[in-house]
Amino acid sequence: RFVVRKEIFEDIFADIKNTNFDVPAQHHIIIGQRGQGKTTLLRRLEIAVRDDENLSKFLLTVKFPEEQHNIRFLSRFWEEIAITLEDCKIGAYNEMQKHAEDADYDMENFSYLEKALKAKNKKVLVLMDNIDVFLDTLKEQEQQRFREILLTSSSFLIVGGSTQMSEQHFDYGKPFYQFFKITTLEGLNKDEMIT
Repeated sequence: RFVVRKEIFEDIFADIKNTNFDVPAQHHIIIGQRGQGKTTLLRRLEIAVRDDENLSKFLLTVKFPEEQHNIRFLSRFWEEIAITLEDCKIGAYNEMQKHAEDADYDMENFSYLEKALKAKNKKVLVLMDNIDVFLDTLKEQEQQRFREILLTSSSFLIVGGSTQMSEQHFDYGKPFYQFFKITTLEGLNKDEMIT
């Protein structure tokens, strides 16, 4: 029943299929007004990865809900991914909880998660609506740390949705300046509406 935005879906999915997961990936943001199909595209990508014979062997999908007001820190982002992956027997969340009182817990959460993924030979596709809200919620130090992780880790590929182009993308002084590959959704034309 997925009948519009097929070209955009196919472009992004082709990027995912052609990604060399031995090196850090190119991350994406889909930009469009409310109701233009960002969430549907993210859901379609999730299904496509799960249905793909090759990708599904190693690429796990984590789709965040549209509203994620509880994720205000980078450490919580990694925790939410670990919790979602518990069904896949990754086991990172238990390790994180053992170290919750450590002084460097914020900085170590990613390490626990990546170590667990490598032990199982898995990668993660993170699908996140309103990614601009999440990025803007992070303190600048966390933004810089997150950018560094995404530049150096091959364990994660992010496709986000946003209603607007974040100032992060335009401001040279911001950590995510021109970092993401941007896809912009236009309104549907008459033929697409009929379809």
